[in-house]
Amino acid sequence: MAGFSRRGLGERGSVSILFLLLSVVIATALLGILGLSIRWRLLVGRQVRLDRCVAEKAHRLKETLTGIERGNARLKSERIAVAAALATNPAAVPAIESVIEVEVAWQEALRARWAVEQTLWIARRGCDGGREAFFPLPRMAWVRPPPDALGPAPLEWEPGAKRELTIRLWRMPRSSGAQVYAASGSGWRMRWVPAFERERRP
Repeated sequence: MAGFSRRGLGERGSVSILFLLLSVVIATALLGILGLSIRWRLLVGRQVRLDRCVAEKAHRLKETLTGIERGNARLKSERIAVAAALATNPAAVPAIESVIEVEVAWQEALRARWAVEQTLWIARRGCDGGREAFFPLPRMAWVRPPPDALGPAPLEWEPGAKRELTIRLWRMPRSSGAQVYAASGSGWRMRWVPAFERERRP
C-alpha cells in the first residue's frame, strides 16, 4: 500500500507539473498576443493621425493653389476690360482698377496664409506637436511680374519649378505622404504617395 501511495503521489505530482507548465505556456502566449494587439492598435492610431494631418495640409494647399489660379483668370478678364475701357470709355477705368486691386490683395492674402501654415508646421512639428519627423511644407512657386500699362499682372509659376508639391510626415515605422499636382487641363489635384518615394509624374 505504501508503495502504491508513493506511486500515486508521484503520478499526481507529474500531472500537476505538466498542468503548471501548460498554464505558463498559455499565459505567455496570451500575454504575447495581448502585447501585439496593443502595439497594433498604437500603430494604427499613429497611422490615422499621420494621414489626417497630411490630408488636412494637402487639402489646404490645393484650395490655396486653386484660389490663386481662379484669381489669375479673373485678373486676365479685368485687364482685358481695362484695355477696352481705355479705348472706348476711359471714365470706367478707375472702377475696374479698384476691382483689380482687390483681386491682387486677395491673392497676396492666400500666399501669406500659406506662409503662416509653413511656419506653424515647423513650430508644431506637424499638426499636433507630436514627436513626428517631417520635411518643411512645400513652397508655392508663384511670382508676380512687374505691372504694365494695364495694371498688376497675374501671378506666374516660376519657369522650371515643379508643379508637384509633396507633404511628408513620419514617425517610424509609420509614415504618410500626399502630393498636390497640376493635372493637365484639370486644375490642381491630390493623391497619396509614399513618404520616401521619388515624386511621380502625372
